[in-house]
Amino acid sequence: YKSCRNLGDALLKMGRAEEAMGYFQKGLDIKAPLVGNDETMMADDKIRICDCLGAMGRKDEAVAMLTEVVDIINKTVDDKDLAGLLTLGIAARIAELKGLGSDGE
Repeated sequence: YKSCRNLGDALLKMGRAEEAMGYFQKGLDIKAPLVGNDETMMADDKIRICDCLGAMGRKDEAVAMLTEVVDIINKTVDDKDLAGLLTLGIAARIAELKGLGSDGE
């Protein structure tokens, strides 16, 4: 699983988002049975897939998946301050995908 994730990270940094997404998905497929399909344990991997989708111009898909990740965090993270912090970071990613700048554009 970690090898797939590391390879995906390297490919994404090299601008090879489609290949990277394949490795992230493969890592997720390996990890899912190991963590009992615990959505919280898979949220980070889903965020990486969203980064690939965004890089490939599939921004609506990325936003939809990130919205699912926010729902997962809100349902499963007991510490509401931590949940708020995590979702704030994801909200920034969503705004970036939607083309909203920090200046309110």
